[in-house]
Amino acid sequence: NEAYKGTYLYNTRTYIRGKHVSLPKSEWERIDNNHEAIISAELFAQVTQLKAKKVTQKKHSQPPKIPSILTGLIRCEHCDHSLIGSYNHQGYQYFSCRYCKGQGEKMKSCRVDRIEQSIKEKLGQEVVKPRQIASKTRFLREIERLKKQKLSFFQDYKDNLMTREDYIAKKMLIDETVKNLEEQLNEANKVQLLTKDKL
Repeated sequence: NEAYKGTYLYNTRTYIRGKHVSLPKSEWERIDNNHEAIISAELFAQVTQLKAKKVTQKKHSQPPKIPSILTGLIRCEHCDHSLIGSYNHQGYQYFSCRYCKGQGEKMKSCRVDRIEQSIKEKLGQEVVKPRQIASKTRFLREIERLKKQKLSFFQDYKDNLMTREDYIAKKMLIDETVKNLEEQLNEANKVQLLTKDKL
């Protein structure tokens, strides 16, 4: 705080869309020796340098965060805060709770590779694949197409463009095909439900 060395700062913030926003330091206005200083300008400069050095050291001492798809999904069992990923001194990737650590709680961290392995085991191999979803969509489209075709044949029969025998033969063929497709669709749905239950 530059007020300690007798400097008055203004034009440090502005008001945008109902919120106070800090301006860049280059736009701040200063009046030096505005009031009696608590500390000298030299001492203030030394303290500022020491603080900047400490911040730099802290940044370098902190292990880098892990870019993981699990970040934000895994939560602490004690406080329900999101766990964060980082590397330990041996180079292993871990998830730990920053909140519990800040509260002085001695919490065990979890290795990322073990968590991922556990998730893979839970999910198993029977995951619904895009190919299965595509085949279900194809079944539904084909059933819809055949039903429309049956209506079209009925209209042709009513308009005397088709004999009764031809209409009945085509109707029976379509009904049999639709029944077959619906059975296959039910089987595909059962597989999906079983997979969801396992998950």
